[in-house]
Amino acid sequence: MRRQHATHPELAYPEPGVGADSIGLSFFILHRSQRRFVGHTGSQAGFRSFFYIDPETRTGVIAAFNTSNAANPESSAAGFNVVRDAALAMLANVP
Repeated sequence: MRRQHATHPELAYPEPGVGADSIGLSFFILHRSQRRFVGHTGSQAGFRSFFYIDPETRTGVIAAFNTSNAANPESSAAGFNVVRDAALAMLANVP
């Protein structure tokens, strides 16, 4: 039986006969502070972003940052992860 809730892990394959053009949306599930967060990150030349929700408390966080193509990728990713994890810690403390 297929789940009707989009925030649970699921792997779907295209059905035979479906048109060649399609679009999809996926979410990632992170576990921090014994809480489950559902969201997605994104980056491209000039920006990084993320959004996460806590389905239990129905709270969320969205962030977007301007970046530079000249930035050190490892330092940029490390800084991004610090900000993301701080935001998730904040959500984990919402009653």
